[in-house]
Amino acid sequence: MKLNLENKVALVTGVSREIGIGAAIARRLAAAGARIFATYYRPYDAAMPWGDRPDEAGAILAELNQLSAAAGLEADLGQPETPARIMAAA
Repeated sequence: MKLNLENKVALVTGVSREIGIGAAIARRLAAAGARIFATYYRPYDAAMPWGDRPDEAGAILAELNQLSAAAGLEADLGQPETPARIMAAA
């Protein structure tokens, strides 16, 4: 069954690493026609063994824009005001 997500917007969190599940999900949704709004949080990655790669989220967004419309926002989902900020930006 072919997935058709044209005229849909997908919010995908954790899109900060080329090999991460967030990026993989965003790629699949974009390939199916969804517009993507991605969030990432570099301080989290910096604290992890894989570390932070400052340009990686931007590179993923550029790749997604080749498939569909994509935008993103650095967001700490541990902060109570963040969901409203994400929805306002999306």
